[in-house]
Amino acid sequence: MNMSLMSSKVDSLISQLTGRKLETQNISHPVIFLTSVLAVLNGVICADGIVAEKEKEKLEITLQCLCSHADNLYELAEIISKNIQQEKLYSVNNIITLTESLSESEKLLLLSLGYEISVSDGKIDISEQKYLKHIAFVLEIESQYQKALEAILTNQENVEPDILADLHSLLDPCRFRELDKIFVLAAQQICEQLPQLEKQNINKFDNQDNISPPKASISYQELENFQIHRQQLEVLFNQVSSILKDSHEKGLLTETLIKDMEKVSQSLKSQQFRVAVIGDFSQGKSTLLNALLGEEIQPTRAIPCSGTVSLLKYGEQKRVICHYQNGTEEEIPFEEYEDKVTIDYEVALEQCDINQQLIENPIKEVIFEHPNLALCKNGVIIIDSPGLNEHPDRTAITKQILEDTDAIIFLTDASRPLTQREKEVLQELKQFLNGDNSEVSAENIFLVVNKWDLLRREKDRQQVKERIENIVFSPPALISGDNRVHFLSAQEALDSIINQAESEYLREFQCFAQTLEKFMSEERGYLVIKKYLHELKLVIQRCIADLTEYQSFLNNEVTLSEKAKQEIIEQIGEATGYDIQFQKKMEQLLSEASVQTKESFNRWLEGLSHRLYQKKSSWTSEYSHLWNQNKLAKDYTNQCVACLKKDIDTWVDNDLVKNILLPKIEILEEFITRKMTIIDQNLQSIDKKNNLTLSKKVSQLIKAVQVDITGGGGVLFGGLGGGAVALGLLAFTGVGFIGIIIAAILSWIASSFGLGLLDVDNIHDTIKNKVIEETIQQIEKSQKPIEKDLDEFIATILKSILTKAKEGIDQIIICCEDFLKKQEKIHQENLEKHYKDKNLISQKHQELNQLCAIIDVFLTERVS
Repeated sequence: MNMSLMSSKVDSLISQLTGRKLETQNISHPVIFLTSVLAVLNGVICADGIVAEKEKEKLEITLQCLCSHADNLYELAEIISKNIQQEKLYSVNNIITLTESLSESEKLLLLSLGYEISVSDGKIDISEQKYLKHIAFVLEIESQYQKALEAILTNQENVEPDILADLHSLLDPCRFRELDKIFVLAAQQICEQLPQLEKQNINKFDNQDNISPPKASISYQELENFQIHRQQLEVLFNQVSSILKDSHEKGLLTETLIKDMEKVSQSLKSQQFRVAVIGDFSQGKSTLLNALLGEEIQPTRAIPCSGTVSLLKYGEQKRVICHYQNGTEEEIPFEEYEDKVTIDYEVALEQCDINQQLIENPIKEVIFEHPNLALCKNGVIIIDSPGLNEHPDRTAITKQILEDTDAIIFLTDASRPLTQREKEVLQELKQFLNGDNSEVSAENIFLVVNKWDLLRREKDRQQVKERIENIVFSPPALISGDNRVHFLSAQEALDSIINQAESEYLREFQCFAQTLEKFMSEERGYLVIKKYLHELKLVIQRCIADLTEYQSFLNNEVTLSEKAKQEIIEQIGEATGYDIQFQKKMEQLLSEASVQTKESFNRWLEGLSHRLYQKKSSWTSEYSHLWNQNKLAKDYTNQCVACLKKDIDTWVDNDLVKNILLPKIEILEEFITRKMTIIDQNLQSIDKKNNLTLSKKVSQLIKAVQVDITGGGGVLFGGLGGGAVALGLLAFTGVGFIGIIIAAILSWIASSFGLGLLDVDNIHDTIKNKVIEETIQQIEKSQKPIEKDLDEFIATILKSILTKAKEGIDQIIICCEDFLKKQEKIHQENLEKHYKDKNLISQKHQELNQLCAIIDVFLTERVS
């Protein structure tokens, strides 16, 4: 919002309404909007000279909806509303002053709230009607929208579909998401009363800021409902946060709980669904995405297209941001988006080597933000992957794509369904998701057999369905869950959406979209909400425990002798010294692991040549050495690399992880646990002698640290699962020597084969031998940087454990220090202060217990 639009009249008027002198920087856009709402609502209530009881109740309900009791905004709203009524400051001139900086949608939202309260007593009075028409006129709201709102809220007549579609668009809560929750809540309140759109009118957008209007025929009502529930949860978080801050300001609670609360709250606010689209080149990924989004966003063509990972997400404005491999980023013009995410035309035509371009491409990912994408507006980020089958470091890029991904859409072509390479990728995806448990199928993979329209004969379609069923569902099944396989034509569906024409393919696509939406909102979303509710309840319980402890101090139920105080101080000193001991132990284990890793890697490398020569007999190629010598060499190189990856998988899983890293992790965890247990035992002894409760809180902290470090019994490293997953983690964290090796081999291929080789006997075997020799040479040349990357990887794992342990020690020290501070504070304060604190504690106890009850109801009703 351009702050220059806010005149001094606005500053003066709001200062008058709040009863205090406010500077421009203190008058936020939400405050201006709320003041405008209160002026209009009070103007409606007083227009007929009679303030009905139902109108008062409706005003109170509206305030509670827009700003919770725990918010400062609620208190401000009550003051403003009272002053508006007393001073009769709801005149049209004041409203003109207040609404100067509001957008068209915000003004329409303001008028909608006015009409809503006007009918709260069952009918709209003639004087209220005149007042609202006058408001609509001065706000420059089109008369058709004003008449439509009046008709809808008074149930007088039907509204024209186009006008209704405009209202849905202008009042869409997603429009206000980047502003403040007060706008979102107000828009939700109004949109719930608008009649539903007919299918042909869904998602009609204005052409604001040169953004082309999407003609989406896919609605995402379930996701919209989930976002409402998530925002309700945010309100609960805000209420608890307000109580915590107030308690801290009054000296009842420490700042630690507030920081923990803010961390969880930020995590909730940033929560979004991530959907990854994976498949080989030219399978129709971009077309499918465009159909899901309702607009032709992703570039498409008949030859391989996507060359970079791209993320599509909601943004207030349309913009493109490039993230580079070196950690830098830049915003680029929208016109350059297609160039950034597509591979070179020459490469797509196979005139150049696609692997070489992907290796040299410095872009890590491209983020595309857009305000009008129906799916993204409902909290979904879509990840569009490059063709994985031909990617030189497929495992690393898969790890990047699947990071925190909720659902995977895997595309295959109906004319060549689930090729051998696609089956390998699908198996890798399952392995990434499930680790070492090969018997468990993946529940969040949706298989889309695309280009279904190209199979004309029913016999062909039936054969494809049988093949898919045999591959996907034969034990051990790759995929499980309801409606996980869909036979679609993304292009036909997109054409129907753009042309607003019903078709069989559109209906099938809508079914797929609804299945995906249901999975995210029900099978993923409400689990997330439940998780946050439990975390919120845990914070509340910790607050109650702290308040109870403080209350015990005030009631003289807990007394601290000088000797006990000194013993606690000694434990703080001992805990402080553990930081250094943990660091030394970690460095010792890291040194031992580094030596063992080098020895193990050398043993692996010594036998690699022999293992590759044994496997070369299984390498085959469709290319002829007469016409496609380089392609033949490339084919054998890819098969050599596949064998190399599997061999590395085995070494990583069986030697690096199980024999070297896991034992070091267990030693470090046991060392940390043993030291923390000493603190726990010492504090229990102090408690027992002095009738204290300090050790209970510290024991809880120690258990939390142990769970955090071990992952609840091995999740931290047990999550690596099989070798492929282990390699994925290695590649993702810096051990990317596979890419280095491949780049060198490909470079060698381009210059090492010439016509002279045509005279060599058994040229296929000769090429295989050369590929193996070059592979071994490149690994040997890269041995030093490989060993360095391996050391960095091991250090990353051990340091992550050390960091958790140090954080735990810091929390224990803070807990002990807070215990001493409370006791000291009570000795210094007078009885009057004690009495006030006791009353405050009782009040906060009541507020927190009420919120606990609300959470229990929410868990029962929403996510049971």
